[in-house]
Amino acid sequence: MMLITVGGDIVYKIYENTSGQLKLINTVSTNSAKIDIATGGKHKYVIKTAYQNYEGNMSSGNEVTVELPEDATFTLNGGNSITVEVGSSFTDPGYKVMSGSTDVTSKAKLKSKVITDSIAGKEVSTIDTSSVKTYTINYTIEYDGNVKVLTRSVIVTATKKYNKKSSKCLTLFFYFLFIHISLNGHVSQIGFLALQ
Repeated sequence: MMLITVGGDIVYKIYENTSGQLKLINTVSTNSAKIDIATGGKHKYVIKTAYQNYEGNMSSGNEVTVELPEDATFTLNGGNSITVEVGSSFTDPGYKVMSGSTDVTSKAKLKSKVITDSIAGKEVSTIDTSSVKTYTINYTIEYDGNVKVLTRSVIVTATKKYNKKSSKCLTLFFYFLFIHISLNGHVSQIGFLALQ
């Protein structure tokens, strides 16, 4: 009796299917394999079986589609820098989290929100718009295991109207009125100072 080896062990060849183009990415002899996927979305793979030493009889393959969540993007509504006028109110416009084209903000969690007075260098609870200052807000947001820290600057500035009014308040206008009074032949001058 003679033992004939047909083609060795069976192996599994894993191909990445990109628009119908197959690219071999792994060959394994077990019924499981690890594939590193860098991006979210749909990924198609074709798994073919063949004898290790005789690939001429390779199977046509079985296609498997793996769908992973799209990579999340974190952005600040209103931009990373917001300017507000002295005396006006500031309402935080918040943030947005997108998974691909899907808005998942409601599923994201704001882990912390820290407001810092940039001039004093200390943490504060609110943004005070009664005077010219700059604040930094750090948002720590978590979605689907991803944690992102976003930073916004809030600049409280005086407007042109405010500056003009302040300048006018600080400028003194002097008006002098001199009255000549004659007493017993003597002429006296009395000056009046008027402030506006």
